[in-house]
Amino acid sequence: MTVQEIIDRYFKSIIVNDNQNFCEFIVEPKNNLTIEEAFERLYVELVGRHNYAIILFKDNDNYVLRVSKKEMKPSSRRRRIIIIMLFMATIVSVAYAGHLTTQYFNFAVSSIGLSNLKLSSSLGILFFTLAVIAPIITHELSHYYAAKKFMTPVTPPALIPAPLISPLGTFGAIIGMRHLPKSLKDLIRIGLAGPLAGTIASYILFTVMYILSPTVSYSAVAKAVSEGLLQELRILPLGSALIMRFIDTLRWGGEGVNSVILNPPALAALFIILIHFINLLPLGHLDGGHVFRGLTNTYMHRLTGLITLATALIIAIFVPNLLWLGIFVMLAFLITGLREHPGAANLESMLPRTEKLKYFTIYVILLLITAPIII
Repeated sequence: MTVQEIIDRYFKSIIVNDNQNFCEFIVEPKNNLTIEEAFERLYVELVGRHNYAIILFKDNDNYVLRVSKKEMKPSSRRRRIIIIMLFMATIVSVAYAGHLTTQYFNFAVSSIGLSNLKLSSSLGILFFTLAVIAPIITHELSHYYAAKKFMTPVTPPALIPAPLISPLGTFGAIIGMRHLPKSLKDLIRIGLAGPLAGTIASYILFTVMYILSPTVSYSAVAKAVSEGLLQELRILPLGSALIMRFIDTLRWGGEGVNSVILNPPALAALFIILIHFINLLPLGHLDGGHVFRGLTNTYMHRLTGLITLATALIIAIFVPNLLWLGIFVMLAFLITGLREHPGAANLESMLPRTEKLKYFTIYVILLLITAPIII
């Protein structure tokens, strides 16, 4: 079946532009379909099944459909091999970071006379690697399967090793969107899928690892902090602070007679939660940027990104403990925030108010529970 025959199943069309790269048609939906319904069905056929790129936009009072003449190339065997190699390299890199962190943890507890709290090197590496890799993989695979469900072409997720550079041994992972989703609703759902699943996985792991972290007397911890052997956490994600308070209340009835020395996997889970917060910011092509673009428009998305950048830089200047936030937001802006976000393949796509409210509520909850607070 030709491209024209597929278009004719859903639209009445008149060709108005034909060049070596694409064709443009003035279209009108058939079979009592709305323009959105007709385009979504066409998208499934041409993009999802035949790998053509299509865009729908309005020119004066006419809807114009642009269709590429060349099919998008699927992921090559070479790319898949590279992804597997990156995965293996990242596992090794994260495991090594876990080894170093576990060694430091054991040195610290031994130095304050608590050798009985030392963590098995193999278990420390295993749980540290799990605390880092599991949420990242969960996050990216959720993006991947959501995109596949909505027939949006994406590349398989690729992990990024960062031996000795990152305290986690990785810079996370990336997944490439090879075509815009067919609607703003799909853009939001794909954007939310990763942070939602990844945040849940991170908090499950953090809760388990916090419970397994050793508890010691407050005086012993205070002495270790004063000697520079341990550092007191000043920044915590809001959700983790609430979880810690709840668990401590169950343990000691809210009395501050004991302290918890976070084990390396618990610390790793905390870092991953904070990374989710940065990724959720309404900036550029971050996941939060995708969600916010789906909820608003190009102008508001751009403006909010600039406000987010300015706010993060001001906070970094006046709150030294949050200097890292300003640095990461600046990098995110330079990498993803300079390009205009087009939204969806249907450039005229609209989202009902009730749908906006639902997704906005989910987005704000995720942003709040991952947000860093000073304690």
